[in-house]
Amino acid sequence: MKSPRSPYEPRRSQYVAAGIVAVVGLAVAALIAVLAIRASGNVPTAPSSYMIKLNLPAPGR
Repeated sequence: MKSPRSPYEPRRSQYVAAGIVAVVGLAVAALIAVLAIRASGNVPTAPSSYMIKLNLPAPGR
């Protein structure tokens, strides 16, 4: 016979709920960060003046 469950032991559903709350919280935090960066007007972009050049040997040489 199983021993009675302690009322202080968290149930699996509580872990699932805590995980969902954590994921939603991280998503909201990321959204706020993106909106704040866009609102500040200081959006980091790659410099367009840089050119990446690859010196590949020509075929047949």
